[in-house]
Amino acid sequence: MKFTKYLVVIILSPVLAILSETVETKLTGNTYAFDWIQLFHDVRRGVRIALRNVFWEYFLFTIVLVVGMFFGGDFKKIFIFSIPLAFGFYFYGFGFIDYINERRRLNITQSVYFVRQHRGVAIAIGSVYSLLFMVPYVGVILAPILAIIAATLAVHELVDLGSNQYAVKKDMVTKQESNTD
Repeated sequence: MKFTKYLVVIILSPVLAILSETVETKLTGNTYAFDWIQLFHDVRRGVRIALRNVFWEYFLFTIVLVVGMFFGGDFKKIFIFSIPLAFGFYFYGFGFIDYINERRRLNITQSVYFVRQHRGVAIAIGSVYSLLFMVPYVGVILAPILAIIAATLAVHELVDLGSNQYAVKKDMVTKQESNTD
């Protein structure tokens, strides 16, 4: 089930990138010129982040299992269940936040740092994604859509996306159009 969640994010990567950008445009007026090369770059980065997150989540899960072997009783059950669940929430949320960080032109190292600084937001987004994903049929489609919208709104609250230097403002586009007329 964990890998399926990552697979859905990878498959929907182009749609999620465009949806996140659309939400940002409605929030801030930022526009981004459509570019197939940039979309390909966004998708490739999304896949890299998803694969990175899968690796780290399973690596940390293995460590928890090994450490959990030294405990007994109910503590062991709680430890082995809750810690990996929180890791999963964090890494799912990380993947969604990274779509916005990519538009902000943060490299992967900077994105990792940003998400670590706001790990509570990542865990919240990832938990909602994970819980909605369990809803039969509609969860597979609804969960990633709501997660990317939530991630875009949350990052806008943390960092004013309206001041993204790599975006073109709608009013600037309108001025350029009126200058060419």
